[in-house]
Amino acid sequence: MSSQQNKKDHINEFIENLNQWVLNIMSGDLSARINISELEDLQILCSNLNAVSEMLETQLNKTNEQFERFSKYKEEKNKEDNRLAIIEERVTIASELHDSLAQTLASLRLQVRVLDESVQQDGDKRVWDELETLENSIELANREIRQLIG
Repeated sequence: MSSQQNKKDHINEFIENLNQWVLNIMSGDLSARINISELEDLQILCSNLNAVSEMLETQLNKTNEQFERFSKYKEEKNKEDNRLAIIEERVTIASELHDSLAQTLASLRLQVRVLDESVQQDGDKRVWDELETLENSIELANREIRQLIG
């Protein structure tokens, strides 16, 4: 009967070890291994359970490595996307500045020519009118710049 009791003790020990192994695995400790039983019938089962643990742990490590690589890739891609968005925005702003100010400045240039011709002819009223128009155009250009910058 001692042999029977010894076998029961080994089975009970195996069940306790198995329960602890399961709790460890469920808590995320995939490095958990079950102690190999002294009973031949249970040794293969213990070895297979440990092999499953090892496979799970290996797969988890591979998955974590892939996740880290993906995270780094995603981070770099986001940085690159942000850089491209900033460049595109700068190009848009530069284009808007160029388009809006180019017209205003062309108008100013024309008005300056007219003013220059007026001054040469010594027409006071016309000179002051042209100067006022020029002043208004310059003010418009300043407002456009502030608006675009804002």
